[in-house]
Amino acid sequence: MLCGAVAEWEDAGDLKSSVREDVWVRIPPALFGAAVDYLIARRETTVKVILKEHVPNLGERGDVADVADGYARNYLIPQGMAVIATAGSVKDFEHRQEVQARKHERMKKRAETLARHLTAQTLTFEVKTGETGQLYGSITNADIAEALKEQAGVEIDRRDIPLTEPIRQVGEHYVPVRLMEEVEPQVRVMVKPEEGELPASTEPDEEQAA
Repeated sequence: MLCGAVAEWEDAGDLKSSVREDVWVRIPPALFGAAVDYLIARRETTVKVILKEHVPNLGERGDVADVADGYARNYLIPQGMAVIATAGSVKDFEHRQEVQARKHERMKKRAETLARHLTAQTLTFEVKTGETGQLYGSITNADIAEALKEQAGVEIDRRDIPLTEPIRQVGEHYVPVRLMEEVEPQVRVMVKPEEGELPASTEPDEEQAA
């Protein structure tokens, strides 16, 4: 019906004013397309969608939102950001969220158990140093990952050991290990000179923790 009316306007070149029936307004050709787009947009239907992730200015994962049908079908759904909210899809999505929540809780408990094990460990490095306790080399996150495997029996990816910078000084250091976003224990690292005793001025270095 709308298309037919638009076609009549295009053929006649005139549009009857909505303010006064006796006034006719000519639409310049350059503005005709914009006028049609505006009318179509005004008539566009909306649909309910379930967001599968955070969408700026729309909502968070799991939210049900009303959006323009075209926006949903041409952008949100093809991009995997949302699904049409039907009674079945809402129930299925809620079930998936419950399953994921239980899985996350199990993973968190395992991570917390591992965190307690790691905080009870002391990783020891014996290295060559100068008279002031400065290392001739450095201890990196890769070295700490290897020490965790050999000394604590735990395999951790070096990328999950976020050192702000390599350790270059003998003494006691505390290094973070990222097990999960909310579980990040500190592992004690003791760096000793090969010759034996630590310099008397050496203090625990807390700056290594990110």
